[in-house]
Amino acid sequence: MNKPEIPSKHILMVAADAQLSQSAARYLLAQGHQMTVWFCGVNAPTAFLQSLNTESRERCHVECCGDGNLEAMTGAFIQAETRKPVDVVIYGHVELDEFALLGTDELMDSVERVLIQVHRVNRLVIPAMMKRGYGHLVFLVMANQVRSAGYPTSPIQTGAKLALMRTLARELSGFRIAVNALSFGYYAREEDTRNKKQMQEELSVFAHRLQVLPLNELMELIQVLFSFPSSVLSGQIMHAGTGLDMPM
Repeated sequence: MNKPEIPSKHILMVAADAQLSQSAARYLLAQGHQMTVWFCGVNAPTAFLQSLNTESRERCHVECCGDGNLEAMTGAFIQAETRKPVDVVIYGHVELDEFALLGTDELMDSVERVLIQVHRVNRLVIPAMMKRGYGHLVFLVMANQVRSAGYPTSPIQTGAKLALMRTLARELSGFRIAVNALSFGYYAREEDTRNKKQMQEELSVFAHRLQVLPLNELMELIQVLFSFPSSVLSGQIMHAGTGLDMPM
């Protein structure tokens, strides 16, 4: 069966510094979408552009907006809207080792910075989408269960984002704005030195003869979340990868 063709979208990705988020951006560019990608790190935009082929680079605009700098984000969003109205906003996964920060003030400060950035992005993008009467918001998160294998999970951050996702889905349904999340389980990481057989043996607690797929093979699901109107798909968590048998 042929897959339905998805029209090209203008996608804004924020907090794209982590490998998970950048893999999503590369996949979407390869599908022909136009991307505006915001980073927190100063050197990240240049490094990301250098990782793209010529065709993808021509459809990608990058910005360094710091840790939720409202002035920088406002200017960058106005420029993005001038190029083409933003159809989809993807909130990237922010790698934060909460367990290493337990018992410190830095833990809540770090989580707060992530959520403030999300709030400031919402202040920019949601009014524009409400005015147009359509839009898609997608949160990328890591499932909490995969932390034991060394994946960069962040339970407090994830819980807060998923709660916000459900709230926004209810509040924005009347404006035809769909709000969903894509949660990742185990996947084959580029930096992982274990071979496929070792990973399958270590993760066999979740399923017999499971498959641990590379990120690029899981990213197709992200397009599903902005392929349907809010009346069909909103307020939902879609799971990608192994290790998500238990609820979030």
